[in-house]
Amino acid sequence: MLNTLFTLIRDAGRFALYSFVLGPALLMYVFVMFAASDGSLSRQFLTTFHGLTDGVPAGKVMGCVNEPEMAIRPSLPKPGEKLKPVPPLEKAPPEVLCERGPVDSDSWVRSTDSVLWNLWILAAIFGSCLWFFSRYLSRVAQKRISPDKHSALVLQNKEKHE
Repeated sequence: MLNTLFTLIRDAGRFALYSFVLGPALLMYVFVMFAASDGSLSRQFLTTFHGLTDGVPAGKVMGCVNEPEMAIRPSLPKPGEKLKPVPPLEKAPPEVLCERGPVDSDSWVRSTDSVLWNLWILAAIFGSCLWFFSRYLSRVAQKRISPDKHSALVLQNKEKHE
């Protein structure tokens, strides 16, 4: 019983280590390596800073000012009503995904924090998957290296069949 408890505590500790430390750290390392492949990280930081703050009044940053609109869904016909043909739509101009303009810095901070939080959650899920995969591989390797041919249960089953 005590051995099982220690095993559970050890596995929970390893799970937490992989989920909250090693997985996010590995993804951050890969992200930094990709960012560094374009050149200087400090130059990228300064360029982004200037892009967010140049020509903007105090308390504002440059960001997307247009809100994405939901497409209007056609309503379903009521029972017994005939379907009306839909007139062909005129070719609409391409939508701009992000129209840049000054936005409130507090709202920009909240949205950026939300994105970073979601990225960290995904990294924690990646770390937990990494832990499950490494645990599975270690169990498979353990079975290949030392099969349990001499346990009491195996010997009892052998005696019953003979």
